[in-house]
Amino acid sequence: MNTIRVAIGNGFPVIVLGAIAYLVFRTIRRRHWEVKPSWRKEALWFAFAMYVLMLLSITIVPSWKFLPDSNGVTRLYVFTSLEKPHINLIPFHSIRQFLFGNDARVDNFRSAGVMNLIGNALLYCPFGVIGVLAFGEKERIIRKLFLNGLVLCLAVEIVQYFVGRSPDIDDVVLNMLGLIIGLCIGRFIQKLLAAGKS
Repeated sequence: MNTIRVAIGNGFPVIVLGAIAYLVFRTIRRRHWEVKPSWRKEALWFAFAMYVLMLLSITIVPSWKFLPDSNGVTRLYVFTSLEKPHINLIPFHSIRQFLFGNDARVDNFRSAGVMNLIGNALLYCPFGVIGVLAFGEKERIIRKLFLNGLVLCLAVEIVQYFVGRSPDIDDVVLNMLGLIIGLCIGRFIQKLLAAGKS
């Protein structure tokens, strides 16, 4: 629960700045459209953009805080890992480690590991759900959403290496599992909405 609170706290300023930039951009663009999208579509596009910003802030941006220094002046401190990042390219290695391994340095390692696995799987689920609701459920759109999600996921893993985090192929596996689940949920919701209208 503390991890979620920290992630939201770190992502909040990114979301606020992103929301302002998005609203300004969309307001300017909206004036030039002949057919203006519905407010429901606009709200879904906004939610999708804010979700992607939050995703990037959780997975790439290091932890940071404003803290007073010894003179009482408030400064921005960025916390990064001092350990050299390692890369796992062996599928299911980390998953097995989290489920069946142990680490004396971590209290309740298995419980923390399961939470990590669930978190990685759920991380891309909203990409699928909001993506389908915002852009549609045609096969072509579903394929595009999946490919865009995969590209975003791989890009995040590559960038993580350069910001002191450890890329892991199992993160990609779990993220894509979450994305597929999200796409299925999104399609199911779209079908319910269509059935409700008819």
